[in-house]
Amino acid sequence: MPASRLLQWHLGLAAAFCLVGAMLQAQEAWERDHEAGAKAGEAAHFVEAEGLLLRSADEARKTATAAPLLARSLLDLGEVYRSEGKYAPAQSCYAEALQIYTRQYGADSPQAAEVLNGQAELYKTLNDYVQAEPLLLKALEIRQKKLSQPDLATAQTQNDLGELYTATGAYDKAARLLQTALETRKRLLAADHEKVAQTLQALANLNKQTGKAAEAENLFRQAVSIYGKTVGGEHPDYANALEGLALFYSARHQYDLAEPLLARILEIREKVFGPDHHDVGVSLDALGLIKFYQHHCAEAVRSICGR
Repeated sequence: MPASRLLQWHLGLAAAFCLVGAMLQAQEAWERDHEAGAKAGEAAHFVEAEGLLLRSADEARKTATAAPLLARSLLDLGEVYRSEGKYAPAQSCYAEALQIYTRQYGADSPQAAEVLNGQAELYKTLNDYVQAEPLLLKALEIRQKKLSQPDLATAQTQNDLGELYTATGAYDKAARLLQTALETRKRLLAADHEKVAQTLQALANLNKQTGKAAEAENLFRQAVSIYGKTVGGEHPDYANALEGLALFYSARHQYDLAEPLLARILEIREKVFGPDHHDVGVSLDALGLIKFYQHHCAEAVRSICGR
């Protein structure tokens, strides 16, 4: 081989090694930042999670072969934005993640179904059930078709769709979906797993709406207890379960039981989200109404109007 050709071959090989090395470094950086960001999000450390997931997305954008990694970062970032009440950025993340997964794996892939589920939860947060329902139905169809037996992903969609049907008054549909989700989760997870608590809470809301007070209270208490043992008493999921129990007591005019729970919920949400988050406003309103019902009018005005 002529010396010039040999030199070109060595230079090409060196360039290939450099390219592979850079890609491996980018993937390692992505894995590090994404894993830390996902853990921070699960712990409700949303500011930290947002920064880490944004950085992981930037790392994934550095190489054309990392599209699935980028989609994963965007999907998890969308979840964080939704929790923070940043709904427009969340929708943008979901939309880009769906485009990537559809291009990579197809519109009927489990990956696409996961994004559809996230988009639906965003619409549910906004009380836009008309937009949410078809997304959840599509996600459920994909997951049931692609998986030979019930799994946790299918149970998640069944849970979320059951919550939607409870909110829209389709109680029979809700009951079937939630019971199936609970059975799957209890079979595949520990009985005191936080995902089991999520479905217990959903069933509690359903029982509350259908007038089964004793069953509802018991289920709310179970959900609160499990969340307290798993995610802890400072987590938004714990606060949400506690809110279900508090509103149950409020609906039954048991204001002395509801008020301390609502005060605790407000404390948790202010600590996690800051004073300007939507859920903090919801807590202030609920606490103000309880005080008004108890004829503590001055305190009620301060709670409702003092934001």
